[in-house]
Amino acid sequence: MQSCHLELEKQGNKAQLGWAVLRIRTGGIQRVCGKYNSRPLDPSGTKKMQTSFTEHGIQTSHDPPLTIGVDPTTVNMDTITTDPKLKIDSPLLHFHLDDKKIVEYLLLAGQHRFVAAEQYLAKLDEQLEGVQSKLENGADGKARDGLKSKEAELTKDIQFGSRWWVKVYDSGE
Repeated sequence: MQSCHLELEKQGNKAQLGWAVLRIRTGGIQRVCGKYNSRPLDPSGTKKMQTSFTEHGIQTSHDPPLTIGVDPTTVNMDTITTDPKLKIDSPLLHFHLDDKKIVEYLLLAGQHRFVAAEQYLAKLDEQLEGVQSKLENGADGKARDGLKSKEAELTKDIQFGSRWWVKVYDSGE
């Protein structure tokens, strides 16, 4: 059993491309689950994570990180680093988008966190739309100041929660 684990680890080390920041909500890019990790999605688990995000904030550099597999020809390799430490100025993983196809990546680990984050961010989107609607309908004075503050807070949370630190592997290896 241990030799099997060591073999898998060697293969994984050979396939590892590095680390990157992945924007989890980007048009033209599609995640694929279940090819590597066939663990079924547990809705109660994602609901608990959403509650944790609400209570403690979303942790986008969680250890262990989300793990993805990509076709190296579909990404700009300059946006992948070999340094496992997340930095404020770490670039976003850039996919080469083409009008004819949707670029896919494999979500190898972290499916529950990913889905919980998508659902949590959708709730924040709804809250932001509600705040913006109130602002458009003429809130004034202190109410307007409070709504503007809430709008800025939600925008920041959505931007932060959409960027995840990921470990990147060559999906062909």
